[in-house]
Amino acid sequence: MKNNYTSKFSKLMKAAIAVTLMFTGSTVSAQLVYNNGALVGIQPTCVVIVKTNSVKNAAGEIHNGGRITIEGDIENDAILTGNNTNSVFNIQGNWINNGSFTADQSQVNLYGGNQFIGGTNQSAFYDLVLNGSGVKSLQINSSVSNTLNLNAFELATNTNTMSVLNTSNTAVNFTTGFVSSLGNGRLSWITNSTNSYLFPVGSSVGTFRYRPVIVNPGNSSTNTFAVRMANVDATTEGYNRSTAQSSICEINPNFYHLIERTNGSATADLTLTYNAIADGNWEDNAHWQTVPEWQLMTNPLAGVSGGLNTIKTSGWNDFSQPAFGLARLAPTASFSGLPASVCQNNGPVQLTGTPSGGQFSGQGVTGSVFNPANLSAGTYDITYTYTNLNGCEGVATQQVTVGTNPVADVTASGPLTFCDGASVTLDAGEGYGSYLWSNGATTQTINVQVSGIYTVQVTSNQGCGGNASSSPITVTVYPGLFATVTAVGNTLNATPADASNYQWYFNGNPIAGATNPTYTATQSGNYSVFIEDENGCSDMSSIVEFSVGINDDIYTQNLELFPNPGSGVFTVRGEFNQNVDLFLNVTNVLGQQLMSDEIIRNTATLTRTVNIDEFANGVYFVRVRINDEVEHVFRYVKN
Repeated sequence: MKNNYTSKFSKLMKAAIAVTLMFTGSTVSAQLVYNNGALVGIQPTCVVIVKTNSVKNAAGEIHNGGRITIEGDIENDAILTGNNTNSVFNIQGNWINNGSFTADQSQVNLYGGNQFIGGTNQSAFYDLVLNGSGVKSLQINSSVSNTLNLNAFELATNTNTMSVLNTSNTAVNFTTGFVSSLGNGRLSWITNSTNSYLFPVGSSVGTFRYRPVIVNPGNSSTNTFAVRMANVDATTEGYNRSTAQSSICEINPNFYHLIERTNGSATADLTLTYNAIADGNWEDNAHWQTVPEWQLMTNPLAGVSGGLNTIKTSGWNDFSQPAFGLARLAPTASFSGLPASVCQNNGPVQLTGTPSGGQFSGQGVTGSVFNPANLSAGTYDITYTYTNLNGCEGVATQQVTVGTNPVADVTASGPLTFCDGASVTLDAGEGYGSYLWSNGATTQTINVQVSGIYTVQVTSNQGCGGNASSSPITVTVYPGLFATVTAVGNTLNATPADASNYQWYFNGNPIAGATNPTYTATQSGNYSVFIEDENGCSDMSSIVEFSVGINDDIYTQNLELFPNPGSGVFTVRGEFNQNVDLFLNVTNVLGQQLMSDEIIRNTATLTRTVNIDEFANGVYFVRVRINDEVEHVFRYVKN
């Protein structure tokens, strides 16, 4: 049918044919061609022009081996071929294919104004060339097997795909032309090399943009890539720009690209483009991940190509989602100078932000200085915000714990005024890290037995404090009484003799009316005296074993013990009227003897140093017996 058109034409002339033409001359013109079943063959040397109107191949065959120019539409409902030649279809109207179109090596040249490629059956062109004016659009998926020549025109695929089946990276030619798409529309290209395949995609919808994509496949196997430039905010098509990893400041709001690897498994170097003047500056490519969120593609390589800025990502292999966009990075901000914990009295600290030029914020911050002086105890967030020239913010936040400078509230376990021998416990309270009392003690509590003014400085567990002392506590200790009994003849004398109250005891029982400093014994036995002074201090003397009729003065001129109170080392000294035998021992308050009797024979003087330092602090009794007849008992306080 393609080789002997003259013979077949002669046979078909016998049928009832509306129009059948065979042209062997150079030029023939007609207004309307409607093929209702005939065979039309155009020889390679023929040029056919259909003026003004269209060609409708309703039921026959048209085999173009030459050049046909149709100033209207061409609508093929039957069979249309390129006659296995380098034929040309010049179409001023629309290309509508509802039948069978075999391109062979033909060129289809759309040279009119706004034109579309449509019909119910997909057209597979060999060469498709855009000329004339206006926008050429697809109403159905289409393909070219050799070259797609856009020249200076827009090919709007709408939601359809234009597939380039020629694997050469020069199969798509253009000057300022580009391919625009909507929705699922794409420019698809089969590759079989690692060369650069430039997808000239753009859009005239809204703001005109030409933003091509360059794909460098990672191997020479057969792969297919499809690209669309979406001239809209990615969020409007389901790729929310506000959902992004923290290192991303912004995804380009004006356009993004949809890039798919529809066949093959090669990695690819992907180069996205932008116009720095119109689009602003961008720093990296980003990809919509299934998380879902935008994530950086990393390791960007910036450049310039064809008057546009480029960002290249090498070796990309994730085409699970089609959305790719330009990204601005959130700058990495940090700052130094802020300790993890401070005290209210530590004073201000200087903060240093990186990069410089940012702003500090947070309680206690003025400019770049943090001062905890007026802050309550607690944990505070201090933030450094740096904004770069792209308007992207980097934020660094640190926490600081402010500790109070505590002042202890001291409590006492009892009265602050008491007599020697008693004590009071001062308590600074629990929960502090350390304590320092005015007497040098470092414990929570101190036991006070000496008059004075006491304060404490405390430090919190965070190490705060040390400047403010507690309110002073005044402790008054009155001198203690040391009641003793001496005998002169049968008269017992209480010392001291100037106290406020006296009460004598005989064998442990109070003696009625015996309330004077002296008492005359009338019977032998055990005597003691209770003495109280004007400060309320009191003391019970040790028991004196007294025998009526024995005159102590016959032995003793003087007998004393000193120092008293003391640290455990004391001296007993005495002078006697005659040589005597002495018996010396020490007992505790329970009557337990702490040292054996020391016997000193036939002496008129006594000087003996006794050491009981090994025993605990407290009250002890030192007994001196003379000739086993008279006993002197001293009450000794070890502290």
